[in-house]
This record gives sequence, C-alpha cells and structure tokens, in this order.
Amino acid sequence: MDSKFDEAYANRKMLFGTIPTEELVYSVKKYNISGRALEVGCGDGRDIKFILEQGLYVDGIDISTSAIHTLESRTDLEQYKDRLSCKAVDVLNFMYPVDTYDFIYGITLLDHLSEKQCCEFVKKVMLSLKTGGFALFKVHTSEDSGFTNIGTKSEFSSEIKHYFKEKELIHLFDDYELLLYIKCNELDCDHGAPHIHSFATILIRR
Repeated sequence: MDSKFDEAYANRKMLFGTIPTEELVYSVKKYNISGRALEVGCGDGRDIKFILEQGLYVDGIDISTSAIHTLESRTDLEQYKDRLSCKAVDVLNFMYPVDTYDFIYGITLLDHLSEKQCCEFVKKVMLSLKTGGFALFKVHTSEDSGFTNIGTKSEFSSEIKHYFKEKELIHLFDDYELLLYIKCNELDCDHGAPHIHSFATILIRR
C-alpha cells in the first residue's frame, strides 16, 4: 500500500466512516453467515463491528500499521476482544490457513492489486475458505470516475491499480457458486470532496 493511505489513516480516525457496507450487511443477514470470518484489507474496521455484532469471530489483516493501530485501540470493540484478532501484514504475503474460515470478505481490496496479483491472491485466499463457506468482494469498476476522469473523483483514485471491467469479477470466481452480483453507483461524502463511485459486488459459496 502506498504511504498515502497509511498517512491518511494516521491523520483521521475512521477514515471511511462507520456505516457498514450495505451489500455485506444484506448478505450476512440473508444467509445467516456465522462462524469465523477473515477480512482482507480491513483498514480501521469500518465493517468489523457489524460482523462481531452478528456473533462471528473475526481475523482482520491490513498492510497499514496506522489502520491496525486504530482498530486495536477502538474502545467500542473492547467487549468483542476475545473474538477479534488483527494484524498489520500485506495480504499478498499473509500465510493463509487452509479450510479455516466460514466467511472471507474484502471491500475494495482486489482493485488495489494488479490484475496478475489479483488472480494469484484469489487462488491463495480461497484455499482458506471451508467447503460451504461464503466469500464477498466489492470492487471499483471501469465506470468509476477515477477511471473515466469524468466528474469529481476520490483523492485516493490514483491508488487503484485495477478497475474491473463488465463481469470480470464474476469470471474471477467461475469455480464457485454465484449467489449475488450487484453493480451500483454510490455517493461518497466520507472523505474528500463528494464524489460518486461505481462498484460491483459478488457473493459466492464454495
């Protein structure tokens, strides 16, 4: 991760807000997801509190030491400390335990990897998912203003390495059962000047 992110996490707590990702909330509730979860690219824990509130055990990893420091020091998560483990580590270098997790998710993580890195990462991380387990990933698409340069774009758009093309996310998980695929535009007022993102989200089952 570029130091721009680590610096941003150091300078502002809850950098991307505190409201959990809508597609994540919907999926966990619809499929009654339980057990042990892994969040790759967890940042300072925008989504982790919701997952913990649902009763899951959560392992969170992120390359930003500033983000992990904030996550570890959050007083609103103290009651869940026996079910939360977090570590500052590059997702590409983490040693993923085989057949360990019931749920793996990453919110705008895959797009911070190159196309080649993304394919290699998915093969590695999915080995950690138990049979019958769920995985959810949300990415920026090629319709995003950061790619098209139309309209106001995020101050972090330069950090995105790969904007996903139409149905590219689906093909990345061809070997798994497709449960949900959503494309949407979202107004983002959490950081920088208000801007609109174009996203795609996938939920699959092994």
